[in-house]
Amino acid sequence: MNNEEKYKQLITRFLSGEASEEEKLELKSWIDASEENFSLFDQFEKVWKLSPQSDNIVFNQQEAWKNIQKKIRLETNSGQTIVVAEKKISIKNYFLIISAAAAILILAFILQPFITNSPKAKVISHFAEENNLKKIILDDSTAVFLKKGAVLSYNDKYNKKNRLVQLEGEAFFDVKSNAALPFRIETALGQIEVIGTSFNVLSDIENGRLSVSVISGKVKMEAPAGSNESIFLVAEEQGTFDAKAMKLEKQIITDMNFLAWKTGLLIFEQTSLADVIVTLAGTFNLSIESSRDLSDLRLTARFNNEKPEDIFKTLSILYDLDIQFSDKIVKIK
Repeated sequence: MNNEEKYKQLITRFLSGEASEEEKLELKSWIDASEENFSLFDQFEKVWKLSPQSDNIVFNQQEAWKNIQKKIRLETNSGQTIVVAEKKISIKNYFLIISAAAAILILAFILQPFITNSPKAKVISHFAEENNLKKIILDDSTAVFLKKGAVLSYNDKYNKKNRLVQLEGEAFFDVKSNAALPFRIETALGQIEVIGTSFNVLSDIENGRLSVSVISGKVKMEAPAGSNESIFLVAEEQGTFDAKAMKLEKQIITDMNFLAWKTGLLIFEQTSLADVIVTLAGTFNLSIESSRDLSDLRLTARFNNEKPEDIFKTLSILYDLDIQFSDKIVKIK
């Protein structure tokens, strides 16, 4: 067993409550040793939290791997391994469906070396730290911009047998054209496939919403496996998948502020202040607490690379509002 496999199993024991105190200390030291280790642990922990849990479940590591293999069917097509979720899903609660899908998808990607006989593929992960916007140039010259908190993962076979990446959170993609190897993004809420284009993807697992906004080119957007729904999007179109309603729709983009997290540019024209606050919250990853009705107030303004605290200070002066800005929480009175 190599070092990485050892710690993957140790993470699993820790999350299941089976780790000894000595193992907990060893795991903590390993996590603190590098950002890559922390990112791997974070992915495992998020999958564990997404998966339905029961106080009556007794953890058995070998049985866990067997159950994962039962839920995933591996097919080989021209040397490329494809992970296909089983079609029959009999879970009544919607959130259990999304959680199970997310868990299977992410675990299949991360733990592929445990469930295939093919040579081990190294998983590469990039995490945008809380106070940074991260730019990544992939081997095919595709540019990816990760919003704060987003995670992009792929293996070292990228741009050889496929161009497959996995996204959690929000990112902007400027994809290098290659008709022989379409670029594919997998999320817990659906898939996106392109040849060469630029677009924004928001995979919001917490609210069950996947959004794809196209700037140039053409994008195929697919709902999660089992629904068989897909749409094609072109420039200035946005596709959204609502997992609660199991509905896939597209519309014309009328507000470019969805990209402000990358461009730094926010433009409001007679916009309801309530909508302005929602936009600011999404752009800067803020939590807003308001005791005021702001729907009747209107704002026309342009902010270019302004700090969120400066924007809220401007709003407080313009509308005589008591706004308290602390860390990531904004209180409006």
